[in-house]
Amino acid sequence: MKLNFSITILFTILFAFQANSQSVEYTVKASFIEKIARFTEWHDLQPNHFEISVLGNSPFKGELETLAQRTKIKGKHIKINYTNNYKEIITSKIVFICSSEKSKLPEISAYLNQLNILTISDSPGFCKKGVQINFFIDHSETVKYEINPSAINSAKITIDMQLFNMGKIISKN
Repeated sequence: MKLNFSITILFTILFAFQANSQSVEYTVKASFIEKIARFTEWHDLQPNHFEISVLGNSPFKGELETLAQRTKIKGKHIKINYTNNYKEIITSKIVFICSSEKSKLPEISAYLNQLNILTISDSPGFCKKGVQINFFIDHSETVKYEINPSAINSAKITIDMQLFNMGKIISKN
């Protein structure tokens, strides 16, 4: 019960941040990525680091590096990787797929799901096309997320039910 209360408080605080500028928006999204990772289980973590990749034209502008400097995920130092080639992603546990990758999204999702990678984006429609978690800004300019359970199941990762309860459930097309 204490864990559920802690998760609820944590996400309530994160939801309260207003995304008034791109910098603040991507600072909040970087924090969301870290919090989501805390409530996700992988069966094959690297022994010395936790890798997050950004695929495509990154909107983060240093926010992920700031995150990596100040925190750990699963007790491991965070390594940030930027790439334009999804086939180079092998050891990452989270991949943020940028909107620039829209035309290749079906093949990217199929490839990354075989590797048991959590995929995250912030592009309209990406969750319906196989991305597991997709951020969006609601009518009150608050960062929220949608989640695709069938895409998560196909990647064979385990996500805490609280993440499902707090996200908007999306069905894959």
